[in-house]
Amino acid sequence: MSSRQRRDAALAEARARTGEVAPLPAEGWPQALIDRTRALWESLEGRYGFWDHRFEVFASPVTPGAAVLIIDEHPTGDAAAFDLSRASAVPASHACIAGDGPHERRMRDAFGRAGYEATFAASVKMHANCFRSRDLAQWRTTNVPERQWMEKHSLDVLRTALERVGPRLILCEGMDTLQRVLKLFPGTGPTIVAVAGGSRRAYCRSRLANGATLTGIIAPGSSRTSDEDWDAALPELGRDLDALR
Repeated sequence: MSSRQRRDAALAEARARTGEVAPLPAEGWPQALIDRTRALWESLEGRYGFWDHRFEVFASPVTPGAAVLIIDEHPTGDAAAFDLSRASAVPASHACIAGDGPHERRMRDAFGRAGYEATFAASVKMHANCFRSRDLAQWRTTNVPERQWMEKHSLDVLRTALERVGPRLILCEGMDTLQRVLKLFPGTGPTIVAVAGGSRRAYCRSRLANGATLTGIIAPGSSRTSDEDWDAALPELGRDLDALR
């Protein structure tokens, strides 16, 4: 069997093992999404070089009816920092509140300066891609069939969460994240409403058919995002938060 045939067989196996055999429950659906993600990850053992980095679906408690749902591109970090038992359950705390890195501090500051600390604390946070790697460069080394299936699964998870939570504001951390999420809304074109240094997009906004607002903010954790770049986006975020009142 050729290497391509082996990869295709692995992909077929993953699909068979993680296919939806029953609809998600009305209660406990976040845990069901985590369980399905773990099943797909387990089925791919040895199929890509950083399998031991595992997965993460949610980065906060999940509250249906939360006004804001925050999405980052995908979870990164060393394999040694991963806790399988923690990732296999819905988080008890919000990563952006418990964490103290530049990314988390900027997000807290953004909502705090606008006067929406409570909204931030009640927000849901998750990933556009559920599967971890050291960084994005490593993620792109995944064999194409497996990567495509993992990314498709991740978008299906995200679609379900958006439907079940029903946020009025969807905030994507980084424009690459926004491009991933836009795959769920064909024909939607974001408008650039704030610009950072070097003519980079600082904040984009789209109105969705269901009345929700889909936005993208310049990546808070990127070393390329200066304080001036970040500050350029905050007035527009504040306007979207005010609209939730």
